[in-house]
Amino acid sequence: MKPLKIAFVTPTFVTEPNSGGMGAYLHRLTKALRDLGHQPEVLTLSREMPGPIEFEDIRVERVSPSRAIPLGLLRRLARLSSAIDISDVAERVAGALGLACAFNRRNQENAFDVLQTADYGLPGLFIKRHPRRLHLVRCSWAADLFIKADGNLNKLDSRLYCRLDRRCIRRADLAYAPSHFVANYYREAHGLDLQVLRPPVMLETEIATHLPWELPERYLMYFGAICPRKGTDVLAAALPLVWRQEPGFSMVWAGEAWHRALDTYRALWGEHAARVMWLGLIPKPQVYGVLRRADAVVIPSRVDNLPNTLIESLLLKVPVIGSFGASIDEVIEPGVSGELVPIGQPAALADALLRVWRREVPWRAGQFPLPDVIHEMEPRVATENFLRLAGHAANRPWPSSAA
Repeated sequence: MKPLKIAFVTPTFVTEPNSGGMGAYLHRLTKALRDLGHQPEVLTLSREMPGPIEFEDIRVERVSPSRAIPLGLLRRLARLSSAIDISDVAERVAGALGLACAFNRRNQENAFDVLQTADYGLPGLFIKRHPRRLHLVRCSWAADLFIKADGNLNKLDSRLYCRLDRRCIRRADLAYAPSHFVANYYREAHGLDLQVLRPPVMLETEIATHLPWELPERYLMYFGAICPRKGTDVLAAALPLVWRQEPGFSMVWAGEAWHRALDTYRALWGEHAARVMWLGLIPKPQVYGVLRRADAVVIPSRVDNLPNTLIESLLLKVPVIGSFGASIDEVIEPGVSGELVPIGQPAALADALLRVWRREVPWRAGQFPLPDVIHEMEPRVATENFLRLAGHAANRPWPSSAA
C-alpha cells in the first residue's frame, strides 16, 4: 500500500505561538501518521515569513493571508468590517482565502489523497471538493453553543461566523468531533450527522523539574482559558464558600485571562485573593511540572470538547473535578478518577473542593487507574481509527501502515 498523502489545513499549529488545543491535537496526529509511514503535511496561518519549513520530519507551510489576497479586496473587507462590526469574520475570511490559495498551489505539486480542515477559524471555507480527494472536517467546537456560553452570540459578527462555520461542515465528505457532547449538539440543533473519533493523546514534552516559583505546599490547579465557557466564573464564586470553612485552601492558576476577568475575581475573593497563585501563560514543560504536584485539577466547563487539560491531567495521574454534561463526564469516572458536579453551581463545586482538600474522597493523585476511554486515545489506536473512518467515508479500505 503506498503512503497516503494527507493535508491538514489549519488556522494554527505548534510551530506558531499560543497554538492551543488544536495545534497540540494536530501535532500528535501528524506525528502518529508519520510513524506509520504516511505523508502528512500541514498548512497553517502564521505571522512568520511565509513558506515551507521542516518540523519533526513533517512539511509545514506557513501562510500569510495578506500575501494571498488582492490589496483592493483587503481594503473593501476592512471598510465593511469597520462599518458593521464584522472584524473577526473578515479576519477569518482573509485567512481562509490565503489557506485555499496555498493549498491549491501545493495540491498541484503533490496531489493529496485526504484533506482535513477544522471548523474553528473557517480554514476550509474556500477549498472546493474534488471527486478523487476525501475532505474531512474535525469539529473542534460547536460555534454557536460555545460563543453563546461566552455571552457573545447576539453580535452580528458572531452570528455570521456561526453560519459560515456550519457551511464548512456541510460541504465536507465527513465531519467528526472528539466528543459525543459536540456531535449530539450538532445533530439535535442543526441536523448535522457527525461521527465521534477520539484524538491521539500523549505528553508532548518533558516535565520541568526545576520551577521558578515557590508553590504552595498543597494546592489544586486550574489551567487554560479564563472565560465563561470554561466556567472559571463558577470556580471563582465557589472559592469564597470554601474559604469560609478552610481558610488555608490554595489554588494555582495558569493560562490566558480574557477581558480582565482576574480583576473581577480578585475583588470577589477579597483578603483571600493571595490564596490563588496566578502564573499566566507558561511553557508546556512548566505546566506539566506544576500539574503533577497538584492534589487535583478543576475543569468546571459550561461547554467543552474533550479538552486537552482533562487528558493531560489524567496522563499525569492527577484526578479531575469536572462538570457533568460538557464532555468531561465522557472520561471521568466519579469516585475513581475524580468527581463530577452540576454545571454552573458554585455551592456544589465548593463542596467537591472541600472534600478533596480534607481528603474525604476515595482516590489520591497518582493512585488511580486510567479510564478505559483513554486507551482509545493511545496514538496508534487513535490513528488507526482515524484511517479506518476515512477509508469508510472514501468507500475503500486504508490499512493503518503504509507498505
